[in-house]
Amino acid sequence: MSSEQAKQGNQASRRFEQALSKADRALQVFERCQQGYEVAGVVVTRVSIKLPNDPMGEALVIINAETAEGVSLVAFHAASSFPEAVVGAAMRLNGGKLKWREDEYA
Repeated sequence: MSSEQAKQGNQASRRFEQALSKADRALQVFERCQQGYEVAGVVVTRVSIKLPNDPMGEALVIINAETAEGVSLVAFHAASSFPEAVVGAAMRLNGGKLKWREDEYA
């Protein structure tokens, strides 16, 4: 194996480890939600994922929640891939960066 191949292998390994770390953090956020803990001022009641219909589409994460006052909320996060959508939604949820709106269908 050439040194260039070894370097490329190390870079790929590092990217894979970073992706696993992000996925682990996302799962921990959703695990806290599943256990009923308040995250960013809301209690998450449901997380749904809509996969794209075609290869160029986006994955959509739909998060339903309730406030302490019992108001039903919904937020959305889309990304070009399933892993990016799930990780991005979890990080935005955990960081209080989701844009919540009242859930008209609750």
